[in-house]
Amino acid sequence: MKKSLWAGIAAGGVLLIAMIVLGISGKEYFLKKFPAICTVAGVDVSGKSVSEAVECINAAQGMILTLDGGDQKTYELEMSAYVERHFQEDEIAAARQKATISNYFLHRPLNVSLVASDCTVQKKQLQEEIHRILPEPEKYTADAYFDSEWNLVEEIQGEDVDYEQLISQITTDLQEGEPLTYSLSDFYYKPQIKASDANMSVRSEEHTSELQ
Repeated sequence: MKKSLWAGIAAGGVLLIAMIVLGISGKEYFLKKFPAICTVAGVDVSGKSVSEAVECINAAQGMILTLDGGDQKTYELEMSAYVERHFQEDEIAAARQKATISNYFLHRPLNVSLVASDCTVQKKQLQEEIHRILPEPEKYTADAYFDSEWNLVEEIQGEDVDYEQLISQITTDLQEGEPLTYSLSDFYYKPQIKASDANMSVRSEEHTSELQ
């Protein structure tokens, strides 16, 4: 009799502890907030209420632009000064509904992408700031060409950034609520004329035949 009594007490104690632990780890669930690890439209809204999340998302608070320059060089820029978006509260509330029990109680990360109906980007100011934080290129992109003696000089793949292309991609991703993480090499100017191009070989052959 005593054993069963103590067993019942022990089981009740375990259940109570489990309820306390679950209550603490998943308190956001009961408070109708976003889970403890959550990103919506590229903004960290972990543990925030819907109204708090709307304010943060529309102002892009804490949204970080990350540019990978290679050789373990990374450049970051906080975006709130350069972008303003407009999401309705019901859109953000619907994003919270995507969270599952595992997001709340097991702290599995939740990332929700949302397309903004209205997004304003200060492109000129953003480009100027990115240009300021990036180092000057060590080499610039150049096309292949023939020198004065008709020697073929190969093209150069430089490190000069096509800012128009980069800003365009950032704007698109801001509108669609995607992460702003990029490899700078994807936005370097590309040589338009390469030594391997067929017409370069033809021109070289034509010049050789003229000399013969």
